[in-house]
Amino acid sequence: MSRERAQDKFKIYKELPVFVVENHNEVLPFIYRAMGSKHLPLEGNTLVHLDSHPDMLIPRGMPADTVWNQYDLFSQLSIENWIMPAAYAGHFSKLVWIKPPWAHQIPDGQYNFSIGKNKSNSEIRVTCLEAYFLAEGLYSHEAELESARQVTLHVITMGRSEVKLSPDSEHQEDDFTAIKEIIEKYVSAGEPYILDVDLDFFSTRNPFKTLYENAGLHERLKELYKFQPPADRTDLKSVAECVSVREKQLNELHAIFSHLQSGGTVDTYPDQSSSR
Repeated sequence: MSRERAQDKFKIYKELPVFVVENHNEVLPFIYRAMGSKHLPLEGNTLVHLDSHPDMLIPRGMPADTVWNQYDLFSQLSIENWIMPAAYAGHFSKLVWIKPPWAHQIPDGQYNFSIGKNKSNSEIRVTCLEAYFLAEGLYSHEAELESARQVTLHVITMGRSEVKLSPDSEHQEDDFTAIKEIIEKYVSAGEPYILDVDLDFFSTRNPFKTLYENAGLHERLKELYKFQPPADRTDLKSVAECVSVREKQLNELHAIFSHLQSGGTVDTYPDQSSSR
């Protein structure tokens, strides 16, 4: 779309709007407001997301149709899961995650997949086979989805030249020409897009490593939430079985921690057969 056509179709801000929020999911109401005022199209937007975290999980237990009521939706989102519900609603179709070199949740590359409503549980699911989604039980086969949309995700690492990940590692140089070319594939002159910058792109840490360090909380949690993706992700039957087992594990962990939070103990947990 040329800049002239974009100006005819959408409103142009006189000054570039910048919104600063504390919790990252709180940017979504401003994006919705821009769509409502016709400064952004209702569908097919590009999101350029600079962050140490993908923020591309999906609220567990949330019906997919929640996305059609923005106030219900906003109340169920948190910092790690605000992007994909908007993608299911069609507002985002191209996602560019620019990450620092210490972020390893999703490898660099381009991923084309579907996002839709799972026919059996009516929740949002994706067809992407990356461990990031499998580990949270968010994968579904294409045939299990309805109202599916296509999403393109491109993951880019930036900042290698500034970071040594270990004492023995050597500095690597960023190929900014290649990075520029990738971004230009998704952000064309005259077309609207959203630039989203989380300050932890520049600095972040794992809070569980220093929380109750003497009790070894981080190592204990790692063992509790340990996930081994299937060796062959082209074997969709094995993938489906892996996701099913993982969902049961996550549901039980959620039930256990809810029980503890309500004042119960491990000994009074009603079903201890699989938790020991």
